[in-house]
Amino acid sequence: MRTRVDGAMAPRWGRGAAIFLAVGLLVFALHRYVGGFDLHVRLVGLIAREFAAVQLPVIQSHPLSEHLHRLGGSLLVLTGLLQFHAGLRRARPRMHRAIGLTYVPLALCAALSGIYMGAAHPFGGVREAVPSVVFGLALIWVTLFALVLARRRRFDAHREWMARSYAIVLGPMTIRILYVPLWMLCGLPETEAVWVSFWLGWLTNLAVVEAWIRGRRSRARGA
Repeated sequence: MRTRVDGAMAPRWGRGAAIFLAVGLLVFALHRYVGGFDLHVRLVGLIAREFAAVQLPVIQSHPLSEHLHRLGGSLLVLTGLLQFHAGLRRARPRMHRAIGLTYVPLALCAALSGIYMGAAHPFGGVREAVPSVVFGLALIWVTLFALVLARRRRFDAHREWMARSYAIVLGPMTIRILYVPLWMLCGLPETEAVWVSFWLGWLTNLAVVEAWIRGRRSRARGA
């Protein structure tokens, strides 16, 4: 069973996976404001004891980068979901463009704050800082390139690059999903599990999107 997503055929599971990852990210980002910092530390400590005890106080001590990343990132996740809503794009193209122009600065904000947090205060040391910078810069590049393609009215290519952009945006939730079994089941120390999950999480999302893009192109050639 397939459904239309932003003018292209996409598997229903892909839309469901994106919504699942987006909702998970919003819960992780925003529950810190609902119950306060102490409850936030206790809840995160249930799945990542050392990270909660060591890294969350470090993050709290830099409120500007933390709140830019949490709140700006939450808005980015929501605008991304709206961008890929095919019905909204077809029925309200001006709103679609306005949401897209909102998505771009939010993506830049999330990327830059993530680069700063990952490079300046990495929990896993340099090995965490490297993927933080690599995928932060990748988010900036693919998002701006998607904008250029839209300006040139190359909309099919624009959608593909926006899909890559949103895959990076949703990467931190895939990272969280992988992080827990890496240290709980595989026995990796948390400081090791974090940088391994960074690479695996972002690369997994991008690999799935690339497979979808290649399949989409193959279907278009065969149509």
